[in-house]
Amino acid sequence: MSKIEKINSVVGNYILASLPETEYRQLLPHLQTLRMTSETLIYQTGERFEYVYFPTTAMFSWIAMTRDGERVEVGVVGWEGIVGVPEILGYRVSPFAVEIELPGEAIRIKVEKFRSLLNELPLLQTIAFRYTYTAMTQLAQSSVCNRFHTVEERMTRWLLMAHDRTEGNELFLTQEILAGMIGARRPAVSIVIGNLQKSGLLRAERGKLTIIDRQGMEKTSCECYRVIREAFEQFIKNPD
Repeated sequence: MSKIEKINSVVGNYILASLPETEYRQLLPHLQTLRMTSETLIYQTGERFEYVYFPTTAMFSWIAMTRDGERVEVGVVGWEGIVGVPEILGYRVSPFAVEIELPGEAIRIKVEKFRSLLNELPLLQTIAFRYTYTAMTQLAQSSVCNRFHTVEERMTRWLLMAHDRTEGNELFLTQEILAGMIGARRPAVSIVIGNLQKSGLLRAERGKLTIIDRQGMEKTSCECYRVIREAFEQFIKNPD
């Protein structure tokens, strides 16, 4: 499968770009575009929401953590989605930590304004609920993947998901970040990256991974990428 191409829109976020002009105009005065940097913590687990985010070129991660500080990613959000699914469902606090994993831009809106507009704008509400289903599919499948699949399978699944949410083939992240995202030890990640590089699937440099052979990576990945991608594509084809 080829990379899912980003929407061709000046807005840059699929949910916002899918709104009719009348609804988007009501949102527009309340939107703020920000440059996001890697490893920026947006919310701690249990923290009240202040903003809802619509990523454009940045990629956010939902991160589950133990009391001992162990962490694993359970979902990613890029240009296709919204960071604020619990808020859509009426919850005021985040059930997991939210962090920037790939740098870029995002659009944000104050949570109080988003909440009121969600009730006033019917298509925004419909699209937001449909995206929530997609996000739940990703969360469930990522949990299965992290429990049952190898480091290589988990890593290639994650890299493919990140590739779908970035422009170009370069992913700016460290091996330490990647290890935390897939719940693996750094030495194991280094070994797998070395093997993938020897196989010609990617090129590793300090702070950067470049996807060379996407089809080869899809063959190396487990079925979890396909399940998550199909839910992603279904949402993209029929947002409302």
